[in-house]
Amino acid sequence: MSYKGARWYKTDLHLHTPASKCFKDRDVTAEQWVNRCLEQQLDVVAVTDHNSGEWIDEIKKAAEGTKLVVFPGVEVTCSESKVHILILFDIEKSRQDIEDFLIKIKIDRDYFATAEANSELSTIQIVEEAAREGAIAIPAHIDEFNGLSVIAFNNRDNLLKNEHVNSVQVVHEMFYNQGKTKDYIEETLRNYYNKDISEQLYKEWKITVNQALEKKKTILTFSDNPHKQGDSKHGLWGIGQRFTWIKMNEEVNIESLKQALFLPDHRIRNDFDSKLNPYSLPDYWFKKIKIKNTLLNKDEIEIDFNPQMNSIIGGRGSGKSSILRFIRGVFQKIEDLELADIIGSSNLKKEQENFFKVSSNNRGILLKDSIIEIEVNKYGTDYKIVAKNFKSGEPKDLKVLKKDTKDQYVSEETTSLKDFFKYDIYSQKQIYEIASHPNSLRDRIDSSIVEMEELNNNLKKKKNEYLEQSTKIRSLAFRISQNAKVNSDIRDKKEQINSFKESGFEELVQMYKTFNKENEILKTLYETLKEKKEEITNLRSNFIIQEIETQNFQLSYQSEIKKILGPVYDGYEVIQSILQDAETRLSNLNEDFTKSLIESAWYKDKKENVEDFKHTKEELAEKGIDDLDKLEVATNELIKLEKELKAIEFFEEDLKNQYTRRNEIYSEYVQLRKEVTALRKEFLNEILNDENIQIDIKNFRDRNQYIKRFREIIQKETGYNDDINKIGDKCINGKDVIKNQQKIIEDLINIRNNNLSEYGGHFENAIKDLNEEQLDELILHFPEDEIAVKYKPNDSSSFQLLSNASAGQKTSAILTFLLSYGNVPLLLDQPEDDLDNHLIYELIVDRLKVVKGNRQIIVVTHNANIPVNGDTEWLIAMDSKSKDIKVMCNGTIEEYDIKTEICDVMEGGEKAFKLRSKRYNL
Repeated sequence: MSYKGARWYKTDLHLHTPASKCFKDRDVTAEQWVNRCLEQQLDVVAVTDHNSGEWIDEIKKAAEGTKLVVFPGVEVTCSESKVHILILFDIEKSRQDIEDFLIKIKIDRDYFATAEANSELSTIQIVEEAAREGAIAIPAHIDEFNGLSVIAFNNRDNLLKNEHVNSVQVVHEMFYNQGKTKDYIEETLRNYYNKDISEQLYKEWKITVNQALEKKKTILTFSDNPHKQGDSKHGLWGIGQRFTWIKMNEEVNIESLKQALFLPDHRIRNDFDSKLNPYSLPDYWFKKIKIKNTLLNKDEIEIDFNPQMNSIIGGRGSGKSSILRFIRGVFQKIEDLELADIIGSSNLKKEQENFFKVSSNNRGILLKDSIIEIEVNKYGTDYKIVAKNFKSGEPKDLKVLKKDTKDQYVSEETTSLKDFFKYDIYSQKQIYEIASHPNSLRDRIDSSIVEMEELNNNLKKKKNEYLEQSTKIRSLAFRISQNAKVNSDIRDKKEQINSFKESGFEELVQMYKTFNKENEILKTLYETLKEKKEEITNLRSNFIIQEIETQNFQLSYQSEIKKILGPVYDGYEVIQSILQDAETRLSNLNEDFTKSLIESAWYKDKKENVEDFKHTKEELAEKGIDDLDKLEVATNELIKLEKELKAIEFFEEDLKNQYTRRNEIYSEYVQLRKEVTALRKEFLNEILNDENIQIDIKNFRDRNQYIKRFREIIQKETGYNDDINKIGDKCINGKDVIKNQQKIIEDLINIRNNNLSEYGGHFENAIKDLNEEQLDELILHFPEDEIAVKYKPNDSSSFQLLSNASAGQKTSAILTFLLSYGNVPLLLDQPEDDLDNHLIYELIVDRLKVVKGNRQIIVVTHNANIPVNGDTEWLIAMDSKSKDIKVMCNGTIEEYDIKTEICDVMEGGEKAFKLRSKRYNL
C-alpha cells in the first residue's frame, strides 16, 4: 500500500557481483543478479565488490523500472591485516565515483579487484575519508575472517569510538545473543564453515562483537552472498539469505540510511531480531485531508499522513491546530470536550463549535460551499468521507465512499461516522482537565478493555433482574397482606350460611348443588360422544379416492393393472362400510346412554329435587323471602374465599423463596461489580510499566460520584447538604463499603418506618416521599472506583499524589497513561505546553517512538524534540507567513527543506541553534 513518509525496507547491503574475482559463476548477467534480488523480495541492496566499482552502472541500469533501490558501494581491504570495510555512497553515484574514492585511499587503478588490492590507509583513515565524501562506513563481518577481530584491541576500540562508525555487520547470532556453551559454539561454527575454528580465533570474534555492543553500535546482518551454504565463493544463491529491515524515507537515499543508523532502536531490525517485516499497518489510520473554500484558505489545501507518526509544525497563526479541528468537526467528535468542560472550568466545546460553523458574527470558518474530504484506511480498505453543503456546524451532505477493486469510490452505508471510524483526540487543555480530575479516566479505561462492554451489559441485566424480583416480591407481599381480610370474609360467609341452616333450607340447597355437579359430569360424557360421532361423519364424507382409468395405460398392460386395482377398490369400500357402521354405532350409543339415564333412579330423584327447589323458591318469593338465592351466592363466595386463602398460604411459602432469590441476585450483582474493579486493575497493571507513574484503583471510593448519583436517584439536586455529606462519609468510611451501604439502607428504611434517626427532618421527609423503585435503586447504588494517580518527582524515591503536582507533572502523568495503550489513531494538539524540555524528551519522545509501532500518531507541536528525537515518519510544515493556512513543505527529517524549517521554526534558526550549542560547550 502506498503512503507518504518513512517505511520499512528489506535490505541486503553487502552483495558481490562478477566484478569480484571470487564470484564463482562468471556468466551471471546484471539482469539475472537483479532478478534474484527481486525473487528474494529485497527492496534495497548495495553493490559492494572487493575494491572495485566495475559492475555498479550495469546493476543500476538493470534495476531501472523495478522497485529495487541500489546503493553504489565497495568492500575496501584496509592495510591493517586486510580488514574489510563496506563503503556505501548515495544512490546517484556511479562506477566513476567509486573508482575515484579507491584512488583517494591509495589503491592503484591497476590493482582494482585483484587479490593484491588493498589500501595503504588504516581503518580509521578510510572511515574519515568516506565521511568527507558523504559516504557511510560499515566494518564488515566483524566476527569472521577479515573482520575487525584481526586488529589490536586498542585500535579496534578507537575505530568503534569514531563518530563516523555507527554500525557494524555481524554474522553469528551466538555472539550477538550470548550465553551459549563452548561446545555449542564450536559445533555451530564447524557446520557453518565445514571445518574446525580454533578457540583463540572465535574468542576474538566474540570479544569484537562485545566491543561493538558496549559502544552501542547498530548491529546489521547482510548475506555477503555465498555461492552456496558454507562456500567462501560468492554467487546468486546467497543474495538475500541474510538481510536487515531498515526504516527509511519513501525516496531512499544515503541521508535516509544515515538517519536510520542514528536511531537503531526504532529504525533497524537485523534478522536476529526479526525475520518478518517488523511493522504491520494499523487497523485504522488517516491517509489524507483536503480542505476547500473556507475562510482560512482560498486555495485547496491537501495534507497527507503516514500510518505511523506525523508531526504538524508551524509558527503562531499558521493554522497547525486547525487541521485537527477540521477532523474533529467532520466527525462531530465533541463528547470528550463536553466531559472536559463538565469536570473542569474550560469551555472547549464552545470553542470548537465557534470554529467549525458557517461564518456569521465574526465566528465560524466555514462557508456554505466549503468541502472537506478525509481519506482513511480501515482494515486495509480505503474510504473517503466527504462533508459539504454546510448549515451551521454540520454538513447537510455527508457521504462515506468505499474504494472498490477497480479503484473507484462507491457509496457505503453507515449509521454513525464515529462508530465507523474510531480515533482518540486530545488537546493540551483536555489533558490538563483530566489530570486535575483523574476519575474522568474511568470511562477511558473501560472503553479500552475488551471484556468490559459485556461485563457492563451483564451488570445492567443483573440490576434489572433485581428490580423485577423486587416488584414480584411487592406483588406477593400485597396479596399476602390480604390474609386478614380474607379470613374475616370467610367468617362472615360462614355465619351467613349458618343462619340458613337454622331456617331448614340448607339440605335442599346442598342436594340441588350436588345433583348439578353430577349432571355436569354426565353432560360432559354426552357431549364427548356427540363430538366423536361428528368427527367420524366428517372423516367418512372426506374419505374418497379417485378411481384410475385403465385406458390411460398401454393396451398390453391395461388388463393387468385392472386386476391389481380391483382388490384396492374392494378393500376401500369395506373401510367405508366400517366407518359408516362406526357412525351408526356411536349415534345409537349416545341414544341408549340418554335413554338409560332418563329411566334411572338418579334422574328421577334429580328431577324431583329440581322441582322441590323451584317450588320452594317460588313459595318463598310469594312471601317476599329471597334467602335461598343469598345462600347460593354466599356458598359460592365461601368456596372462592377458601381457595384464595389456600393461595395466600402458598404465596407465604413462595415469598420466602423469592426473598432468597433476590438475595442471591444481589450477591451476584456485587460480584459483577467487583469484577469491573478487577478488570480495571488488571488493565492498568498490563499497560503501565513506567517507573515514574502509578495509577491505583481504589475499590468503591469515589465519594463525589456516589453523592451525585444519590441525589439523582432521590431527585434532589440541591439542599440537604449536611445529611447527604454525612451519608457519603458513612459509605466510604472504613474498609467494607458494601456493608456500609447496607447500613445506610437500613437507616433509610427506619426513617420510612417513622423510627428515630440522626438526620434532619426535611431530609427524613424527602426519604419518606421515595417510592419503592427508588429505594431499590439506592440498594444497588455503590460508589464508583476512585482513580488515584501518583507520580515520582525526579530524584525522589517515593510517589506523591497528582493533586500535589505542578501543571507539568500532572500533564506528564496523564500523557504517560494516554500513550500506554490503544490501537486507534491518536491525535494530539500541542501536548507539550505544560512540560519543560526535560519532561518532553524523557516522557513524550520515548513514548511516541514506542506507541507509533501500534497506532497512528498525528501531533501538532512547536517543540523540536517531538519530531526530531521522536523520529517522526512524516512532517508537515505549515506556512507561517501566509495569510491562509497553507503547507510550506512536507517530508521526512532527512530532507533538507524539512530540516531547515524545523531549525527555523523550532530552534530560532541555525544561528541561534549554533550559538546555544557553543554556550552549552557540549
